[in-house]
Amino acid sequence: ARSPMEAAENAGDRPVYLTHGKEDPRVSIVHSENFEERMILEGGDVSTWYVNDRGHVDAIWGDSGEYKNKLVSFFKSSLD
Repeated sequence: ARSPMEAAENAGDRPVYLTHGKEDPRVSIVHSENFEERMILEGGDVSTWYVNDRGHVDAIWGDSGEYKNKLVSFFKSSLD
């Protein structure tokens, strides 16, 4: 099985989008931050949205309009 860090190293120029609640009790935000750092070190194309006062998947449900807008914007820019 591949680890997220291996995926970050091998993403090349493929755009990657990360969303993570800063108060996530299940998966520490450190994992997304480390993934983002690795992508940047490897010259990758990474976009992030770290959401204040949100836990695990709360950004998707609690800020669904903003989440949708950010994803649509990401896909539009990535597919141009």
